[in-house]
Amino acid sequence: PPGTISQSFPYRSIDSVVFFNYTDEFAPMLFPEMNMTKSTPEVALRFIDTKSLDNTNLIEAYFLLDVSRDSGIVAGCTQPASMGGPETITGEVNLDGVSFTRSEGMGAGAGNYYEQTYYRAAYQGSCYEFTFLIHSANIGNYADNSGIREFDHEALIQKFEAILSTLVIK
Repeated sequence: PPGTISQSFPYRSIDSVVFFNYTDEFAPMLFPEMNMTKSTPEVALRFIDTKSLDNTNLIEAYFLLDVSRDSGIVAGCTQPASMGGPETITGEVNLDGVSFTRSEGMGAGAGNYYEQTYYRAAYQGSCYEFTFLIHSANIGNYADNSGIREFDHEALIQKFEAILSTLVIK
């Protein structure tokens, strides 16, 4: 709306158990057929802020949520999955009173980097998986005079974490 700098939108999961808010720097999209999560994401929010994307080496970034009740997935929910590259558990995080295992994964190929941060919890018979997916190009692929600069990695992580900070699980 006129005079509005930014808007916030609520998300409610299909089963009305997971709630969070995201800003208009993200847009819901169909997630490309990438094997980056344990099951098919219920929602994929693509980072669309042109100020952060234009003339940078950031190709795409997503905030993903998938929820599975599949007993095999729930049983191994918090374990690393090594999708696209090795994944390492980096700690435990409490989100809305639920203990999530945090892990990180990396993959690379043909001058591209894929970075994933996962938050996973087996809770009330479901596996909850939140993923931050960042796809960027090696800054060395660009000539110094190309006008391409390295994207602000820390600022992007803060935007993902801002969404996660609004999480409510009922």
